[in-house]
Amino acid sequence: MLFLNREVKDYGIEYYNRIMAERKLVFGQIPELDFIAQGRTVEEAKDNFFEIIKIQFTEMEEIGTLKDYLTEYGFEIKDGTIASLNAIIGFERLSLKVA
Repeated sequence: MLFLNREVKDYGIEYYNRIMAERKLVFGQIPELDFIAQGRTVEEAKDNFFEIIKIQFTEMEEIGTLKDYLTEYGFEIKDGTIASLNAIIGFERLSLKVA
């Protein structure tokens, strides 16, 4: 598991990107925003996040739901920057026996 911070300059937002490899694809997840992207490489998956965020944020901004969405997911818009009110402090791999 790899965590990377990346800034989307158009929106001034920082997020965590969880990258996982499965067979010949790389999947990425932004837990704070509930977004998922994929690619053939880690870089391609990360680049696809830029496109997803830009498209989603632009569409939400156009229909007037961006601020509500960000608030629901723990972000606030302050001084032209989208800031997270929460921090991911870790992930754990757990196992559970289901009987």
